[in-house]
Order: sequence, then C-alpha cells, then structure tokens
Amino acid sequence: MQLFKRLIAAMVISMIIPGLSIQGKELSKEVFLKNYFKTLFKTDEVIAFPIMIRVSGSSVYLADIKQCKINRFNKDGKLLMSFGSQGSGPKEFDDIRDLAIVDNSIYVTCMSKISIFTRDGKFIKEIRSNMADTYLSFIPAKDCFIGMRRDFKGFEKGIDSYIFGILTPGLKKTKDIVKIDFKRTPNFGGKKENWLMFHNCRKGVVYKDRLYVGCTDKGFYIGVYDIRTGKMQYEIDKEYDKIPITSVLKDRVMTSLKSMHGEEGYKKILNTRNIIFPDYLPAFVNFFIENDKIYIFEFPKPGSQGMSDVLILDMKGNLLKRSKFLVGSLFFSLESPKSHSFNESKVYFVFPDQKEDDIIDVFYIDIAGIVRDGY
Repeated sequence: MQLFKRLIAAMVISMIIPGLSIQGKELSKEVFLKNYFKTLFKTDEVIAFPIMIRVSGSSVYLADIKQCKINRFNKDGKLLMSFGSQGSGPKEFDDIRDLAIVDNSIYVTCMSKISIFTRDGKFIKEIRSNMADTYLSFIPAKDCFIGMRRDFKGFEKGIDSYIFGILTPGLKKTKDIVKIDFKRTPNFGGKKENWLMFHNCRKGVVYKDRLYVGCTDKGFYIGVYDIRTGKMQYEIDKEYDKIPITSVLKDRVMTSLKSMHGEEGYKKILNTRNIIFPDYLPAFVNFFIENDKIYIFEFPKPGSQGMSDVLILDMKGNLLKRSKFLVGSLFFSLESPKSHSFNESKVYFVFPDQKEDDIIDVFYIDIAGIVRDGY
C-alpha cells in the first residue's frame, strides 16, 4: 500500500510541474506533453488507478491494479481483450505486483503465485509457491526465473539488502547471484512515513543469457552475470559527475507539493511524512537493454531547465551516443517500475487525466528520434 501511495504522489507531482521551457518558464501538463511527447492514444475504458503499463510489439497492456484485471489495447487505443478478476482462483489475482510479456506469454506476478497466459489472454498455468511472497519480483528467463528478494539480516545495523538469485521453473531457489547492501532510509521515529526523493536505481534486467544488475549505490555501475551459473562476466563501472542536491531543487519539489494539495493539505503532509532528500543525485534514474544496446537515463541536473541526458552504450559499456530530452519531473515516473515501459527505443508513460478519472492518456518519447534529430 505504501508503494501505491508513493507512486500516486510521484505521478501527481509530474502533472503539476512537468517541466520548464527553454526560457525557464513553467509548462502546464498539456503544453509539456504536446510539445515534447507524442500521444499514443486516450481511452475512456474504466481502468482504476494505480495503473501498470507494458508495451510489446503492437500491443499496449494496462494492468488495473485495483480491479486486478489486464487490458490489452492496440496502438490506436482499441481495447482488444481483458482478463482477470480479484480472487485466488487459477484465472484470478489477489494482487498484481508485476507484469511481463516475454515471447508469446504474459506473466502476472501476485503475492502467492505467477500466472501465465497467452498474449490473447488464454490461461496456460499458474505456479504457486510459499516463497513467492518473500520476493519483490520475478524475471522470466530461459528455463528459469531470476528473483529479487529483500534480506533483513543487517536491519538492526541500518543496512538493507536486495538479493538476486536463480529459481527453477517451479520457483524453487537454486543459487543466489549477487547481494546489494545499502543504507536504509533514516527513521526519524514517531508515526511519520519516510518519503524519499530521488531513489537509487537497484534493478535487474535479463537479456539473452545474462543478468544485468544496475546499482547506483556503487556509482555508475552495472554488474553482468551468467544466468545459468550465476558467475560474474564483467562490470560496467564508469566515472560520473557527483551532483549535490541543491536547496533550489528541494524548494521546487516542496513548492509543487504545496501547489497540489493547498495550504491545509501541505501542512498535513508535513505532519504525517518525513520528506527526505539524499545529499547527491544518483548516477542514473533507470536503464534498459534492447537490440544489443544499453540505454541509460540520467536525472535532470540543477539548472538544466528540466533537460536530461540519455546515454546509449554498447554491451560492454562504451558510449555510442549521448543526447538530451526534456523530461521535467517525469523522472519520478521513470523511477517507478509500474508507470513506464520501454519498447522499440520508445519510453511509454501513463497517467489518468485529472479532469475525468476515467480518461487514460498513453504517451511516449522516441529516444531513437531524439538521437537522430539531435534534439
């Protein structure tokens, strides 16, 4: 539930202060999207928020997390099919934690199982495991799954840990690959919820026969492992500018909260949440792999007027191209694994229209087009 709250807050911040013009003027959501992004489609299908988006080929999948339903659209916005409902049966979901489309199958991860469907929504099978609720995500791989779970052994010392490991097709653990240790978000005590801005990237991507684990706690870092043996193949460890988070940037985020919630709502937030900023911007927000290239998305730097860098690397980490695009506060959406999808060099975003809750906008930015046009 706390994850949903953070996602909702991040999305609303994006809507309030999406970006700046080149002249430094605040842009409305409508102007920002019209000038810098392309609208794929709008739909008035009843889909509850929060929403998870995945794009694969010519299809757009929107997971209705509240109603536990998967909706498949074409890129013109026509609803092709829906399946799923809330429950614990073979074709039902108790909650939806993740959605993946791999080859010709759809994988829906819930608290206690993984359900597998064809791309047309026909039920294939479910994999139940009493270990499933200890894992944050499962990544389908060839003849196995890569799971990421949380480890609490260092909790009393202020250390949190994520562990990536290899699991059998039946979700039984075979071998841990890598453990990421990091300092927990400080706990100020009381009943306030800690709300961290500018998250470090801790993410695993399976590409071909390898697992790529990005960890900005280590800097500009991606470790590469063989998914059959779990052995490290090589590391991508690049130098980067360590940018302090300025008071100006902090003030802009806080001002957006006040604009969104009003004076009373803003006071309530301060009374119930600890707004925490790290000392420095992480090396990057997120990364994706496609067509033997690694796409790295950096945070917008202070004074950049909402401009952010995208780096295209070869599989060894050598820089091929660098360009800029106006992401504004949509980097919050890039931090969330649910509210964006990368496919065919495009990043797709989704959030509901603020005037009518049943209107869903799906829009994207074409990274290949940015690089080609020298944006």
